Amino acid sequence: LVYLVSFFIFLILVYLSLPMFFYYDKSNIENIVCKELNVKCSIQSKITYSFLPSPRIKFENLIIKDPFNKKYVFAKVKNAEIKLSIYKLYNKQKFNYIETKFKDSEINFDLKNFNKYKKFFSKGFGLRSINFKGGNINFIEGKKHIATIKNINLKYRSNIDTTEVILKGVSLEDKIHFSFKSNKKEKKPSKTFMLKLLDFGLLTKLDIIDNELSSKDVISGNFFIKHDKSKLTAIFDYKDDKIIIKHSNLRNAFLDGKSDGEIVLFPYFDFNLNLNLN
Repeated sequence: LVYLVSFFIFLILVYLSLPMFFYYDKSNIENIVCKELNVKCSIQSKITYSFLPSPRIKFENLIIKDPFNKKYVFAKVKNAEIKLSIYKLYNKQKFNYIETKFKDSEINFDLKNFNKYKKFFSKGFGLRSINFKGGNINFIEGKKHIATIKNINLKYRSNIDTTEVILKGVSLEDKIHFSFKSNKKEKKPSKTFMLKLLDFGLLTKLDIIDNELSSKDVISGNFFIKHDKSKLTAIFDYKDDKIIIKHSNLRNAFLDGKSDGEIVLFPYFDFNLNLNLN
């Protein structure tokens, strides 16, 4: 029995380790990784294989071009890994990979192209997982620096039923936790956005539910904002990057009232609100 188990383990090790001797073409790996992201990219280092702790391809200095202007760099990734499935491990042309990990990335998000980015990211990135860990997201406007989220941990998960994005980081010396979840197979498909500023104690939750009144131009939903003992709940319409508040309740230890008006989110935060307080 010991010999049988040892032989079985030996076969597994041989199966997992043989790809270490393969030659990996850069252009092929670039196409596999970036085709899923719908962008152009280039690998600036050798490509290696490791089967510990699980089968994966590793490389360094990945350059991802801006999807709308190939002259500009959207992201620079210091270290990248492609986690492979143990099935079809020897097929170098069509790797069956399950997750892509990017470590120590510098991402440049130009607010001038915000509407273009919104359409681009709304298409999604297939059913594989993507993880950016470490590095920064820089928000710029042309050559002007606007803000930075440092020490990021960005996760993208998707399957047939749901899509989920989680972003953690630090901005303006405050810890940020942003999440997005889309449920596709419910009776009424919904989208939920949540933003937490942990040190400031702010929680914002936005729910969008598809209904008969929703259209391509107008999205309806409700949101909830809490800071310490202050709470704001509202019913809204979203159109042209504006939240139009139709009815809301504002409460804290001293005040009780209602509000309506407009909140502009992008590219910069602005508002025009009427408050009726008791």
